[in-house]
Amino acid sequence: MSDKPKNQNVIAKSLITHHLLLITQLTDRLIAKKEVKKIMATELGEVTSYKRLYMQFRDSAAKTINLTLNNPKNVDDGDYADFAAQDVAIEGVMDTIIAKNIFHNNGNDLVAKVNARILDYKSTDVMDV
Repeated sequence: MSDKPKNQNVIAKSLITHHLLLITQLTDRLIAKKEVKKIMATELGEVTSYKRLYMQFRDSAAKTINLTLNNPKNVDDGDYADFAAQDVAIEGVMDTIIAKNIFHNNGNDLVAKVNARILDYKSTDVMDV
């Protein structure tokens, strides 16, 4: 009998634990932001923003797939000393996604990194209800 299913279960449990930790950290961050928003009432014309990390991969059928994460750690928020440190972290995540083979695209494995970028979205309150 192969150890592969057993090893995959260990890897899956490890990834789930890691993701739960990240979710907890993100939740704490969002709760803190909501508490600040309660203190600071929104007004017409107020600008709010959030960031989104887009990671682009190529699959074994040479098709492109995008994975996105909201509110990633980033240089602008002081989470990294510089862009080089941010780049190392994002590339490490993308390498792990490929190495652990935890996502697929229509049955095709992700095999290569294509691109990654963080987009900053801003919105302006135009109506107060």
